[in-house]
Amino acid sequence: MMMTNGIGAVLGSSISGQVIERYFTAADGQTKDWHGIWLSFAAYALVIAVLFAIFFKQNAAPTAKSGVINSVPNRNPRDCWRGRRGRGRLTAPSFATMLHRVA
Repeated sequence: MMMTNGIGAVLGSSISGQVIERYFTAADGQTKDWHGIWLSFAAYALVIAVLFAIFFKQNAAPTAKSGVINSVPNRNPRDCWRGRRGRGRLTAPSFATMLHRVA
């Protein structure tokens, strides 16, 4: 799991397993309160979504005067996968070209 999803997924699954064992497992050690588990983690996801909406607001759209659009050499989206214009070799687009396609 570490190789594909990273340290965040490993820590998240480990911590959530400890939370489930501590707060949502009955005294017999086998029975789990799945309704409570799902509600608690759904509430956690809701809190994270609200915090994300508050702290990560999108700025105004870039204009031609800001230099973002004018700094991109390839303006045709079909040309960005060819590397230099006219060559048939497929290469990944540069980061600036991808920004241009988003803007």
